[in-house]
Amino acid sequence: MPTRHPILQGLLAVVLGGVLALLLVVGVRAVQQDAARSSVPERSDVPASPADACLLRERSDSAPSEPDPMPGPDYPRQEHQLDTGRPITVDGTGNAEIAYERLGDFATVVDFNCANCDGPLRVFNTGAALPIVDGLAAGERFETQWLIDTVHDASDGPHNSLLIAAEGDWTLTLRSWHDLPVDTGSVEAQGARVVRVPSGTVRVTFEPLNSRDTLNVYAYRLADRGYAANLCVGRFESRTLDLNGGEVLLIWARGEWTLEVI
Repeated sequence: MPTRHPILQGLLAVVLGGVLALLLVVGVRAVQQDAARSSVPERSDVPASPADACLLRERSDSAPSEPDPMPGPDYPRQEHQLDTGRPITVDGTGNAEIAYERLGDFATVVDFNCANCDGPLRVFNTGAALPIVDGLAAGERFETQWLIDTVHDASDGPHNSLLIAAEGDWTLTLRSWHDLPVDTGSVEAQGARVVRVPSGTVRVTFEPLNSRDTLNVYAYRLADRGYAANLCVGRFESRTLDLNGGEVLLIWARGEWTLEVI
């Protein structure tokens, strides 16, 4: 029979016991961490991470888009004329095509709000073949502001139209960007807005709604509707932007922001 070594056997038992204890602790901690992760629901108000969401967005692949809507029987057509000092306001329900002719050289500010829309909601700019609004409404008041017609296509001339697909009552207002008031101090808002400022430099402070939210600022010149400058802010911070002659700003975000003219 082999010779037993009590001291060696005792040492081996201690080592094995320590290893098993360590594995048990690691396993319990892993289970606890997994349980904690699974018990925390996804929330839209989670503070933004230090990472810059602008860079994350540039690296991400965009989802395939749905086919563009086309004017037709599904969108009852209305025709209007738009000029500086003569805005257009349309109240409607459900689907519509709002066609208009610009009686001047200007870009168009779009104000859209829906008091009780519930379900798919889309506002489509046929001139640029791009959606202004595209998503699901939850039965609560929804409002947004946008800037279109900064580029005048020779084939369309001064004509454009918006296709609205909604389940509820809505109001659409179109106006020349010359009708915007000039903000010389600070503007506090949330979501998308169009702001007119003196040309110079502005400071924007952004509070993202979540870690994927970004603030985008696009500056345009009034004289020739030219694109002048842009800025993307992807985290909670303040940044300055030289407008390079720009006077009208399209500001696009989901979270809250402050704009200061400096």
